[in-house]
Amino acid sequence: ARTNSAGSSSSGIRVTSTRSTPMPPPAPLQDTTLEGKDKTKYVVSQLQQVLNSMLAEQHVAEQQCVEDEEFMSLLFNTLTRVQSEATADRDRLANTEASLAKMEADLAVASSRAST
Repeated sequence: ARTNSAGSSSSGIRVTSTRSTPMPPPAPLQDTTLEGKDKTKYVVSQLQQVLNSMLAEQHVAEQQCVEDEEFMSLLFNTLTRVQSEATADRDRLANTEASLAKMEADLAVASSRAST
């Protein structure tokens, strides 16, 4: 089974998707010495087995696509949330820097008043 994962250490997010393992290939057709109707029945039987195997493989592939779509959706939602958190952090930092600049200005004013 293959595992896709992505994570963000800062917010503790962990996303994991496990994919099913594909079925093994069908057994090869065997050479027979049958003739007439028996050979036709045998060939039809072998073709049916190959078709059933191909249908099973198609089902596995479709399930893997669904799992991949679910994983990608979860990953997109996680990345969107992380981007939103980063924007909020950047805004808070800008506000903190503005507050510090105002405090420095107030301190300079207070310092000049105290020295006069």
